[in-house]
Amino acid sequence: PRVAFDVEPVPMGGTIISTRSPRGGKYWAGVGAGSSSFDPNYNLQSTNDFSDAVLAANPQVLGQNPGEIIKMDENMNDGVNYRVGLNLGMKIKDRWTLEGGMQYAQTQLTSTTNVLLGNLFSSAVVPLSSEVSGKGEVQNLAKGQALLQYSEQDVVLDNTFQYAAVPLKAGFIVLDKKLSMRINAGLMTNFYLGNTLADPDGDLNKVQLNPGQDSPYRTVTFSGMAGVSFGYQVLKNVDLLVEPNYAQSLAPITKTSSNFNTTPNRVGFTAGVRYNFK
Repeated sequence: PRVAFDVEPVPMGGTIISTRSPRGGKYWAGVGAGSSSFDPNYNLQSTNDFSDAVLAANPQVLGQNPGEIIKMDENMNDGVNYRVGLNLGMKIKDRWTLEGGMQYAQTQLTSTTNVLLGNLFSSAVVPLSSEVSGKGEVQNLAKGQALLQYSEQDVVLDNTFQYAAVPLKAGFIVLDKKLSMRINAGLMTNFYLGNTLADPDGDLNKVQLNPGQDSPYRTVTFSGMAGVSFGYQVLKNVDLLVEPNYAQSLAPITKTSSNFNTTPNRVGFTAGVRYNFK
């Protein structure tokens, strides 16, 4: 690329000649997609049992089987996060940038439990865990039903989360030529859209958790993020980008009333394309 020369006066009658590249413009827009590992950092606050999930709704259930209280054995395992998004950015000084946008994210992991609740009349069978114990349909299944059965059976469930996210990050330009490099850090606002627990074999009823009272998860949470963005100019105004990045939830994404908490983090890569406006 062309190199322009700036001549600046300095004390003692000397001069400094600095080189800068006229690479890129002040504003840009881009699209990107990425994936990362996802560690939920799951922590069960106290041992749950069958009565916590059902007894309040139907006290007669345990009365039908006196002395039989199943201790829950539950967990949430690591998974994978996928995201796609749009971003807009601008240079606010020679080497500083500000960038924002909108992303859609989906996290796929697995949860385990060992307690099932069934309704003999409707043949509905749902898995019970701290995650779903406050779910309205689980309570409705138990409430007022005489034909209930519960059993102990280890099950592994696909647990799929959906989020909308708004990142806002500042960047420092290390290199701004045909090959560019920028260090980024900022804050991401996450909007919980719901999650679904499903038996991969289809033998159990699917449980859908939506934002609101039934869900143990907060609707809005915040994450800190950092990364290093590398770009390569492929056309006059177009760059290809790749960014290794890290994000850490700043607080548990679960409500204080939940029997468990999770403070997730993720490590991964994002790739995309950026158009620079002249």
